[in-house]
Amino acid sequence: MIGNSTITAPSGFRAGAAACGIKESGELDVGVIVADEPCIAAGVFTTNRFCGAPIVVGREHVKNGKLQAIAVNSGCSNVATGRRGIADARKTCRMVADVIGSHETQVLPASTGIIGRYLPMDKLENGIRGALANLSDSARAGHSFARAIMTTDLRPKEACVRVRISRRRVTIAGCCKGSGMIAPNMATMLAYITTDAGLNSRRLRSLLQSAVDATFNRVTVDECESTSDMVALMASGHAVRVAGTRNEKYFADALKAVCLELAYMIVEDGEGATRVLEVTVKGAKSPATRTKPPGRSR
Repeated sequence: MIGNSTITAPSGFRAGAAACGIKESGELDVGVIVADEPCIAAGVFTTNRFCGAPIVVGREHVKNGKLQAIAVNSGCSNVATGRRGIADARKTCRMVADVIGSHETQVLPASTGIIGRYLPMDKLENGIRGALANLSDSARAGHSFARAIMTTDLRPKEACVRVRISRRRVTIAGCCKGSGMIAPNMATMLAYITTDAGLNSRRLRSLLQSAVDATFNRVTVDECESTSDMVALMASGHAVRVAGTRNEKYFADALKAVCLELAYMIVEDGEGATRVLEVTVKGAKSPATRTKPPGRSR
Protein backbone atom coordinates (compact mmCIF):
# COMPACT_ATOMS: atom_id res chain seq x y z
CA MET A 1 0.00 0.00 0.00
CA ILE A 2 1.38 3.38 -1.05
CA GLY A 3 1.93 5.63 1.94
CA ASN A 4 2.96 2.73 4.15
CA SER A 5 6.71 2.18 4.26
CA THR A 6 6.80 -0.10 7.29
CA ILE A 7 7.15 -3.84 7.78
CA THR A 8 3.43 -4.20 6.93
CA ALA A 9 3.70 -2.52 3.52
CA PRO A 10 4.12 -5.77 1.51
CA SER A 11 0.85 -7.59 0.92
CA GLY A 12 0.16 -10.52 3.20
CA PHE A 13 1.58 -9.30 6.52
CA ARG A 14 0.22 -7.81 9.73
CA ALA A 15 2.00 -6.61 12.84
CA GLY A 16 1.09 -5.99 16.46
CA ALA A 17 2.78 -4.66 19.58
CA ALA A 18 2.09 -4.41 23.29
CA ALA A 19 3.64 -3.37 26.59
CA CYS A 20 3.69 -6.16 29.17
CA GLY A 21 6.06 -4.80 31.81
CA ILE A 22 9.33 -6.46 30.81
CA LYS A 23 10.70 -2.95 30.34
CA GLU A 24 10.45 -1.03 33.60
CA SER A 25 9.76 2.12 31.58
CA GLY A 26 6.38 0.75 30.52
CA GLU A 27 7.26 1.16 26.84
CA LEU A 28 6.31 -1.35 24.14
CA ASP A 29 8.28 -4.55 24.68
CA VAL A 30 6.53 -7.27 22.64
CA GLY A 31 6.12 -7.28 18.87
CA VAL A 32 4.73 -9.84 16.43
CA ILE A 33 4.67 -10.15 12.65
CA VAL A 34 2.11 -12.57 11.24
CA ALA A 35 1.75 -13.69 7.63
CA ASP A 36 -1.71 -14.50 6.29
CA GLU A 37 -0.48 -18.05 5.72
CA PRO A 38 2.79 -19.97 6.05
CA CYS A 39 5.26 -18.52 3.58
CA ILE A 40 8.79 -19.00 2.32
CA ALA A 41 11.34 -17.67 4.80
CA ALA A 42 15.07 -17.46 5.41
CA GLY A 43 17.29 -16.39 8.28
CA VAL A 44 20.87 -15.44 9.01
CA PHE A 45 22.08 -15.77 12.60
CA THR A 46 24.98 -14.77 14.81
CA THR A 47 28.19 -16.78 14.54
CA ASN A 48 28.87 -16.27 18.25
CA ARG A 49 29.32 -19.69 19.86
CA PHE A 50 27.69 -18.42 23.05
CA CYS A 51 24.34 -17.72 21.42
CA GLY A 52 21.00 -17.15 23.10
CA ALA A 53 18.14 -19.62 23.40
CA PRO A 54 16.00 -17.95 20.68
CA ILE A 55 18.89 -18.40 18.22
CA VAL A 56 19.07 -22.12 18.95
CA VAL A 57 15.32 -22.55 18.49
CA GLY A 58 15.13 -20.10 15.58
CA ARG A 59 17.74 -21.97 13.57
CA GLU A 60 15.69 -25.14 13.97
CA HIS A 61 12.43 -23.50 12.93
CA VAL A 62 13.68 -21.71 9.83
CA LYS A 63 15.59 -24.76 8.59
CA ASN A 64 12.62 -25.99 6.57
CA GLY A 65 12.30 -22.63 4.82
CA LYS A 66 8.79 -21.75 6.03
CA LEU A 67 7.44 -19.42 8.71
CA GLN A 68 4.13 -17.78 9.51
CA ALA A 69 5.08 -15.56 12.42
CA ILE A 70 7.89 -13.81 14.25
CA ALA A 71 7.64 -13.03 17.96
CA VAL A 72 10.08 -10.60 19.61
CA ASN A 73 10.42 -9.37 23.16
CA SER A 74 12.75 -6.58 24.26
CA GLY A 75 14.14 -5.85 27.72
CA CYS A 76 15.29 -9.42 28.42
CA SER A 77 17.54 -11.31 26.01
CA ASN A 78 17.05 -14.93 27.18
CA VAL A 79 20.80 -15.58 26.99
CA ALA A 80 22.83 -17.71 29.46
CA THR A 81 19.59 -19.27 30.68
CA GLY A 82 20.32 -22.95 29.97
CA ARG A 83 17.60 -25.51 29.40
CA ARG A 84 14.96 -23.25 30.92
CA GLY A 85 15.78 -20.59 28.32
CA ILE A 86 15.34 -23.10 25.49
CA ALA A 87 12.03 -24.25 26.97
CA ASP A 88 10.84 -20.63 27.32
CA ALA A 89 11.71 -19.90 23.69
CA ARG A 90 9.74 -22.94 22.56
CA LYS A 91 6.82 -21.98 24.80
CA THR A 92 6.81 -18.50 23.25
CA CYS A 93 6.41 -20.11 19.83
CA ARG A 94 3.58 -22.33 21.06
CA MET A 95 1.73 -19.36 22.55
CA VAL A 96 1.79 -17.54 19.22
CA ALA A 97 0.97 -20.64 17.17
CA ASP A 98 -2.04 -21.51 19.34
CA VAL A 99 -3.60 -18.09 18.75
CA ILE A 100 -2.98 -17.83 14.99
CA GLY A 101 -3.73 -21.49 14.28
CA SER A 102 -0.26 -22.43 13.10
CA HIS A 103 2.42 -24.88 14.23
CA GLU A 104 5.05 -23.79 16.74
CA THR A 105 7.84 -24.69 14.31
CA GLN A 106 6.52 -21.99 11.96
CA VAL A 107 7.13 -19.27 14.55
CA LEU A 108 10.53 -17.57 14.88
CA PRO A 109 11.34 -16.40 18.45
CA ALA A 110 13.67 -13.52 19.32
CA SER A 111 14.69 -11.71 22.49
CA THR A 112 16.88 -8.68 23.09
CA GLY A 113 17.90 -6.83 26.20
CA ILE A 114 19.64 -7.70 29.45
CA ILE A 115 21.65 -10.93 29.36
CA GLY A 116 21.42 -13.61 32.05
CA ARG A 117 17.81 -13.15 33.13
CA TYR A 118 14.99 -15.61 32.63
CA LEU A 119 12.02 -14.45 30.60
CA PRO A 120 9.06 -13.48 32.82
CA MET A 121 6.72 -15.85 31.01
CA ASP A 122 3.55 -14.67 32.74
CA LYS A 123 4.15 -11.13 31.55
CA LEU A 124 5.28 -12.29 28.12
CA GLU A 125 2.13 -14.36 27.61
CA ASN A 126 -0.01 -11.31 28.33
CA GLY A 127 2.13 -9.28 25.96
CA ILE A 128 1.85 -11.80 23.14
CA ARG A 129 -1.92 -11.99 23.50
CA GLY A 130 -2.12 -8.21 23.54
CA ALA A 131 0.09 -7.86 20.46
CA LEU A 132 -1.86 -10.50 18.53
CA ALA A 133 -5.13 -8.81 19.46
CA ASN A 134 -3.84 -5.62 17.80
CA LEU A 135 -2.74 -7.17 14.50
CA SER A 136 -3.08 -4.80 11.56
CA ASP A 137 -1.53 -4.15 8.17
CA SER A 138 -1.51 -0.41 8.85
CA ALA A 139 1.54 1.84 8.92
CA ARG A 140 0.80 2.55 12.57
CA ALA A 141 1.07 -1.17 13.40
CA GLY A 142 4.34 -1.39 11.51
CA HIS A 143 5.78 1.60 13.37
CA SER A 144 4.68 0.12 16.70
CA PHE A 145 6.48 -3.14 15.93
CA ALA A 146 9.66 -1.22 15.10
CA ARG A 147 9.45 0.58 18.46
CA ALA A 148 8.66 -2.59 20.39
CA ILE A 149 11.97 -4.26 19.45
CA MET A 150 14.13 -1.30 20.55
CA THR A 151 16.43 -1.39 23.57
CA THR A 152 19.11 1.32 23.75
CA ASP A 153 18.18 2.63 20.30
CA LEU A 154 17.43 6.34 20.17
CA ARG A 155 14.96 5.93 17.31
CA PRO A 156 13.21 3.19 15.30
CA LYS A 157 14.89 2.09 12.08
CA GLU A 158 12.74 1.34 9.03
CA ALA A 159 13.29 1.09 5.27
CA CYS A 160 11.17 0.26 2.23
CA VAL A 161 11.90 -0.19 -1.49
CA ARG A 162 9.42 -0.74 -4.31
CA VAL A 163 10.51 -2.17 -7.65
CA ARG A 164 8.80 -3.37 -10.85
CA ILE A 165 9.28 -7.06 -11.64
CA SER A 166 7.40 -8.64 -14.57
CA ARG A 167 5.27 -5.49 -14.73
CA ARG A 168 4.13 -5.98 -11.16
CA ARG A 169 5.08 -3.78 -8.24
CA VAL A 170 7.05 -5.66 -5.59
CA THR A 171 7.57 -4.23 -2.12
CA ILE A 172 10.41 -5.06 0.25
CA ALA A 173 10.25 -3.51 3.71
CA GLY A 174 12.25 -3.96 6.87
CA CYS A 175 13.03 -2.70 10.32
CA CYS A 176 15.82 -3.36 12.79
CA LYS A 177 17.24 -2.51 16.19
CA GLY A 178 20.82 -2.03 17.25
CA SER A 179 23.16 0.67 18.51
CA GLY A 180 25.67 -0.95 20.89
CA MET A 181 27.81 -4.11 20.91
CA ILE A 182 28.19 -3.73 17.16
CA ALA A 183 30.87 -5.69 15.32
CA PRO A 184 31.32 -7.20 11.86
CA ASN A 185 29.58 -10.55 11.35
CA MET A 186 26.21 -9.06 12.26
CA ALA A 187 26.04 -6.91 15.38
CA THR A 188 23.81 -6.60 18.43
CA MET A 189 20.93 -6.37 16.08
CA LEU A 190 17.62 -7.85 15.12
CA ALA A 191 16.41 -7.19 11.59
CA TYR A 192 13.14 -8.27 9.99
CA ILE A 193 12.23 -8.00 6.32
CA THR A 194 8.99 -8.80 4.51
CA THR A 195 8.23 -8.91 0.80
CA ASP A 196 5.28 -9.78 -1.39
CA ALA A 197 7.60 -11.36 -3.96
CA GLY A 198 7.75 -15.11 -4.21
CA LEU A 199 10.94 -17.20 -4.45
CA ASN A 200 11.86 -20.75 -3.59
CA SER A 201 13.49 -21.22 -0.21
CA ARG A 202 16.95 -22.05 -1.57
CA ARG A 203 17.18 -18.87 -3.65
CA LEU A 204 15.68 -16.71 -0.93
CA ARG A 205 18.26 -18.00 1.56
CA SER A 206 21.09 -17.36 -0.89
CA LEU A 207 19.95 -13.84 -1.76
CA LEU A 208 19.48 -12.93 1.90
CA GLN A 209 22.95 -14.18 2.80
CA SER A 210 24.47 -12.15 -0.04
CA ALA A 211 22.62 -9.01 1.03
CA VAL A 212 23.65 -9.47 4.67
CA ASP A 213 27.30 -10.08 3.75
CA ALA A 214 27.40 -6.81 1.81
CA THR A 215 25.65 -4.72 4.47
CA PHE A 216 25.06 -5.84 8.07
CA ASN A 217 28.19 -7.98 8.13
CA ARG A 218 30.31 -4.91 7.40
CA VAL A 219 29.00 -2.79 10.27
CA THR A 220 31.04 -2.00 13.37
CA VAL A 221 30.66 0.43 16.25
CA ASP A 222 32.59 -1.03 19.20
CA GLU A 223 33.99 -4.37 17.96
CA CYS A 224 31.69 -6.41 20.23
CA GLU A 225 29.76 -9.30 18.68
CA SER A 226 26.49 -10.20 20.35
CA THR A 227 24.71 -13.44 21.21
CA SER A 228 21.24 -12.80 19.82
CA ASP A 229 21.73 -11.39 16.32
CA MET A 230 19.48 -12.38 13.46
CA VAL A 231 18.12 -11.21 10.13
CA ALA A 232 14.88 -12.89 9.03
CA LEU A 233 13.05 -12.53 5.71
CA MET A 234 9.53 -13.71 4.89
CA ALA A 235 8.14 -13.73 1.33
CA SER A 236 4.37 -13.98 0.87
CA GLY A 237 4.39 -14.30 -2.93
CA HIS A 238 1.23 -12.17 -3.20
CA ALA A 239 2.69 -9.87 -5.86
CA VAL A 240 4.70 -11.97 -8.29
CA ARG A 241 6.83 -15.06 -8.49
CA VAL A 242 10.44 -14.03 -9.06
CA ALA A 243 12.06 -16.24 -11.66
CA GLY A 244 14.77 -15.72 -14.24
CA THR A 245 18.19 -14.11 -13.95
CA ARG A 246 17.08 -10.55 -14.76
CA ASN A 247 14.10 -10.49 -12.40
CA GLU A 248 16.11 -12.11 -9.63
CA LYS A 249 18.74 -9.39 -9.99
CA TYR A 250 16.08 -6.68 -9.66
CA PHE A 251 14.90 -8.31 -6.46
CA ALA A 252 18.43 -8.84 -5.13
CA ASP A 253 19.33 -5.18 -5.72
CA ALA A 254 16.18 -4.00 -3.93
CA LEU A 255 16.79 -6.36 -1.01
CA LYS A 256 20.36 -5.13 -0.67
CA ALA A 257 19.14 -1.52 -0.76
CA VAL A 258 16.81 -2.16 2.19
CA CYS A 259 19.56 -3.90 4.18
CA LEU A 260 22.08 -1.16 3.37
CA GLU A 261 19.75 1.60 4.53
CA LEU A 262 19.06 -0.22 7.79
CA ALA A 263 22.77 -0.94 8.32
CA TYR A 264 23.62 2.74 7.98
CA MET A 265 20.90 3.59 10.50
CA ILE A 266 22.53 1.27 13.03
CA VAL A 267 25.90 2.98 12.58
CA GLU A 268 24.38 6.46 12.78
CA ASP A 269 22.61 5.49 16.01
CA GLY A 270 25.73 3.89 17.55
CA GLU A 271 26.06 4.41 21.29
CA GLY A 272 28.25 7.48 21.77
CA ALA A 273 28.84 7.84 18.02
CA THR A 274 29.39 11.31 16.58
CA ARG A 275 30.73 10.34 13.14
CA VAL A 276 30.04 7.73 10.46
CA LEU A 277 33.16 6.48 8.66
CA GLU A 278 33.16 4.38 5.51
CA VAL A 279 36.29 2.31 4.86
CA THR A 280 37.20 1.33 1.31
CA VAL A 281 39.43 -1.73 0.94
CA LYS A 282 41.51 -2.04 -2.22
CA GLY A 283 43.64 -4.92 -3.44
CA ALA A 284 41.72 -7.73 -1.70
CA LYS A 285 41.48 -10.95 -3.71
CA SER A 286 37.71 -11.15 -3.15
CA PRO A 287 34.94 -9.47 -1.10
CA ALA A 288 35.20 -12.35 1.37
CA THR A 289 38.91 -11.80 2.06
CA ARG A 290 39.44 -10.81 5.71
CA THR A 291 41.32 -11.81 8.81
CA LYS A 292 39.47 -14.29 10.95
CA PRO A 293 39.65 -13.30 14.66
CA PRO A 294 40.68 -16.10 17.04
CA GLY A 295 37.79 -18.13 18.40
CA ARG A 296 35.15 -16.81 16.06
CA SER A 297 33.14 -19.44 14.23
CA ARG A 298 31.59 -18.87 10.82
